[in-house]
Amino acid sequence: MKRRVCNTADAKAKLNQYLNDVVSGGEVLIERRGKVVAKLVPASGERGDSKKETLQFMTRLREFQKRLRASHGPDSSTVELLRELRQES
Repeated sequence: MKRRVCNTADAKAKLNQYLNDVVSGGEVLIERRGKVVAKLVPASGERGDSKKETLQFMTRLREFQKRLRASHGPDSSTVELLRELRQES
């Protein structure tokens, strides 16, 4: 992933170029007086990583489900187990 750092004047002058970089998967850090004040990143719906993040979430959910079924029995549904955990909290 390409990362750029620029000041506010540069960001203003080259915003279109920086937006193209972001769409391509890069990041742009914008500094004011030497400190980062903003970061341009792809919008969540536009990001190429969303599929990867979804797969990671599903993998974690399956692991969670296996652990719960191991402790509550193989016929337990995940929804029922989550409701039970909420009631216990």
